Amino acid sequence: MNAAIEELGITAGLLKLEKDEELASYNRLLKEVPIKERKLSGLCWFPVKIVEQSYSLGSNLRLNLQRNPAEKDAHRFQSGSPVLLFDPANHSRFEKAIVIKVDDQKMLVQMHADEIPEWLDDVDPGVQMGFDSRSYQEMEFALNRAINADHNRLAILRDVLLGIKEPQFQDPEIPVPLINSLNESQQKAVELIVKAQDLALVHGPPGTGKTTTLVAAISELCKTEKQVLVCAPSNAAVDHLSRKLQESGLRVLRIGHSARISEDLNSISLEELVRNSREYQEVRELKKKAQEFRNEASKFKRNFGASERARKKELYQESRALVKDASGIEDYIIQKCISNAQAITCTLVGSTFRELKDVSFNTLVIDEAGQALEPMCWIPIQKAQRVVMAGDPYQLPPVVKNVEAARKGLETTLMEKSLDRTRASEMLNVQYRMNEIIMGFSNEWFYRGHLKAHSSVAHHLLNAHQPALSFIDTAGCSFNEVRPEDNGSISNPGEAKVLALIYNELVTDLGYAPECGIISPYREQVRVLKELLHTHEAPIIQSVDAFQGQERDVIFLSLVRSNDEGDIGFLKDYRRMNVAMTRARKKLIIIGDSATLANDPFYEAFLKYAEQFGSYQSAWEWMDKI
Repeated sequence: MNAAIEELGITAGLLKLEKDEELASYNRLLKEVPIKERKLSGLCWFPVKIVEQSYSLGSNLRLNLQRNPAEKDAHRFQSGSPVLLFDPANHSRFEKAIVIKVDDQKMLVQMHADEIPEWLDDVDPGVQMGFDSRSYQEMEFALNRAINADHNRLAILRDVLLGIKEPQFQDPEIPVPLINSLNESQQKAVELIVKAQDLALVHGPPGTGKTTTLVAAISELCKTEKQVLVCAPSNAAVDHLSRKLQESGLRVLRIGHSARISEDLNSISLEELVRNSREYQEVRELKKKAQEFRNEASKFKRNFGASERARKKELYQESRALVKDASGIEDYIIQKCISNAQAITCTLVGSTFRELKDVSFNTLVIDEAGQALEPMCWIPIQKAQRVVMAGDPYQLPPVVKNVEAARKGLETTLMEKSLDRTRASEMLNVQYRMNEIIMGFSNEWFYRGHLKAHSSVAHHLLNAHQPALSFIDTAGCSFNEVRPEDNGSISNPGEAKVLALIYNELVTDLGYAPECGIISPYREQVRVLKELLHTHEAPIIQSVDAFQGQERDVIFLSLVRSNDEGDIGFLKDYRRMNVAMTRARKKLIIIGDSATLANDPFYEAFLKYAEQFGSYQSAWEWMDKI
């Protein structure tokens, strides 16, 4: 058997483990946790009233839901969340939906249906956080397609991406225009992308201008190709690249649920472009008339006689006929919008939206490929003749909840596999974010010393009195970590107090509040820090994952762990620490217990690095102020 096919079969098995884990967790929530507890946890509203019906692009039903005004409990619903409308008295009656927008009392949801289910006429339903089965279905289908591909383009890409075949390139003598705004490694990356026939990989460490490079490459590709498909695993990453492509002058079309697209990108979203087209007025009129028929039909309940039931059926049929006519016009407008776009942007799963069902592309670009599950990448690969992947395999990996699946390789991305097995990569080696001392440790540990700090940032500081790097050692201060009784997230209140003191001293020394971020790997420590620093000028305080993609002049990193056993928990996820350590531009302050940390080779090496630059301080200097 082809080794790539065998490997994909193993991956499919690991994906099933992950799906089963997530589904079991969700089912436990539905079956074992009472509605009252789910409400208190912010996972459920019950009961809700349907106060209005409307229709989206594509004629999907939208329902405006309102919960009891007396209920003020906080909730976890947000735009884009999958939800379930359910009948608490009958577990077989439910409908899947997506949250379009939500506030404290009202929620607008969209269903994959064109009329309201009859059972919703009889009850006041509940709305519950849902399980995202669609993503798993698309990943399973994509893996199956790749496994069964034979003597076609997908089969060739499968074998190239997994190292069975060598990637092919155009004649190296064919010139690629020199782009003056790019540095040498960025220019080489653009040339690699343009000349690749199968695969090109761009390894973009922090601050090296990966987005700039991709935009330049996509602009170059659009000179010879009608369209390029641009994907990323998250909506935030898609939105970021969409903005930059739009700013470059390309015609960009952003496809996705309107709830998941940033408001500033409305002008290039498919839904907005369709609504603003001159042909859409006829669609509005047809939908208005269809709604009138539906409203009339909704007045007939099932306890009416046979003639009323017949009339209700007739009204719904007339409404559906009008909706079908409206959908035909919409489809024409959609195809016109797609044909006009040079760059079509969406998430990896979003590439399966019906608007792109029969559209294929010469080039697929996957940004942030180092954070994407491998099965998710195979979804858009089916539509492409060649693949470009960009990212950094030394930053945050994809989230895998099943321990066995993670251990057996589901955490390993397709980009990592391709980097290890092919000769189709270019590393961007000049970073434009950090002082070279902040960069130095990550450079040696992760990037083999290949990174260089550009002269514009290599020596920049807050001021002459503020060194670029400080390690504040809490060893001997009795700042022990605190674990709650329910074994939830860990905190270290003493460490947090020292951090708050140092932050306030920094503000006093500078005479202003610098652009600052405070990061901790532990959710509970984030909460403790927010309580200590709650003024209107407080810096942004987030987990490592939430801070991915951001940068600030000053970064504080609270490591939390302090115990007699030398246990550092998931601080052993060095890639997560790489993200945290590379967010700072001018000053990085790390606070932790060297006695606990030094048992690990990564942190032992970092402590030696800090001492090398005179960046080591003891927290005892602040003990009399606590």
